[in-house]
Amino acid sequence: MHTERVQSAVSKINELATNSFTNLKFVFIAGDITNTALKSQLVVQTILNNLTVQYYPIIGNHDQWPHSSTWETEQSVGDQIFLEAFKAILTSSNIIGYPNGTVYDPKEKRQS
Repeated sequence: MHTERVQSAVSKINELATNSFTNLKFVFIAGDITNTALKSQLVVQTILNNLTVQYYPIIGNHDQWPHSSTWETEQSVGDQIFLEAFKAILTSSNIIGYPNGTVYDPKEKRQS
């Protein structure tokens, strides 16, 4: 996990947010927040929480299917892990466009 890159990006975004010319109000984190959809890789959330503007994480293909070099899950459960990690953001905004902020519908216990 390259947390240094995330920290650098957060610093740059925060710098841009203070610039009245850019008028930065929010950012989208465009997927692949993890490499292999492992919960342990979502430590970047603590770094992202240092952003001074609102952020909206978008789930990427690498965030979907937990695996390592020796195993993989039988089902794609990464979206559930993603929702758990970012639930406060994903459920508090309509900007994402999903009723519960993810492609997984926990009420129906199926992909939506």
